[in-house]
Amino acid sequence: MSAYAAIDPILTAWARQKGVHVYTHYKDDEIRSVPIYGPDDDQGGLYLSPIDEHGMVGVHAGARDGFRTYRLVPLSDLADVLTEVYDEVAKHVASWEGRNPYA
Repeated sequence: MSAYAAIDPILTAWARQKGVHVYTHYKDDEIRSVPIYGPDDDQGGLYLSPIDEHGMVGVHAGARDGFRTYRLVPLSDLADVLTEVYDEVAKHVASWEGRNPYA
């Protein structure tokens, strides 16, 4: 079973609502990553850690301009925190308009 099995239904529904793509693999590693690219080479993204032994999910975010944040949240708060962090990253990716440019 995937280390992200409990996270995936929440993340997938959230990503569908936002119109963004979730990457699930990088090379040979299982990941959960939501990149945000703007047309002027601005970029940022969200990255999730698997649920830890206390039932908490790590939500990491950053942007090319140096912005970084990290939240450790219970699964029940994940969708709300994803939205909050996404909105924070969007402020640091100046050319991002809150939509998926590849949709």
